Amino acid sequence: MNLSHSLILISLFNVFNISAQEIKIIRDFRFNGEVNIEKKICRNLKAGFETTIKLEKNASHTEEIDLDAYLDYKLFSCVTFGVGYRLAFNRDKDDIFNRKHRYSAECTLSEGIKRFEFSYRLRYQNIDDDFFQPDEQKPSKNILRNRAGVNYNIRKFPADPYASLEFYSLLGSNEDIFSKLKITIGTRCDLGKFGDLKIFYRIDRELSIFYPYTYFNIGAGYYFKF
Repeated sequence: MNLSHSLILISLFNVFNISAQEIKIIRDFRFNGEVNIEKKICRNLKAGFETTIKLEKNASHTEEIDLDAYLDYKLFSCVTFGVGYRLAFNRDKDDIFNRKHRYSAECTLSEGIKRFEFSYRLRYQNIDDDFFQPDEQKPSKNILRNRAGVNYNIRKFPADPYASLEFYSLLGSNEDIFSKLKITIGTRCDLGKFGDLKIFYRIDRELSIFYPYTYFNIGAGYYFKF
């Protein structure tokens, strides 16, 4: 083996070694807690408010607090349109909570087949830093989310299992097609006049970036309609 061949082998080894380091996956365990209150305004229109707290670093550190408000309008039995607003408080590396605003619009298609209900949701959302914060603002993010889901109604049983798969796409000329993948499985329990209780397990996986995060989430939510 001559000198040139040795240099080529060394260069290839360094390239693969760097690439392996750059795609190192960072993992964390999170807990999500949700409370949702929903009011039916008229036959096809409903409004809701939801608050969410997210704990990271093995569920020991409050990372984000969200306050959501939304409106949903059922145009047909299988087509629903919705708009929403979120005020988010995100903790930064200096342990300071920064405000962010999220605006969203979505369309959901659903169809029941026997005891299954299949759904598809397309959501557009825009995320902006708070204008009044002293720090320099980051560019706004425009995200398209595609989610497919299925629910199963168990006969004479109060809990119904469900599962969903969702892809996030950052909109922009230099962005990859998919930026994040979200897989969720869970169950929703009917508490009668006291509302619903939801328990779920979720995997959030960042895509197409160096040092992608993978979050393993356990979540619980309480839902009340009136």
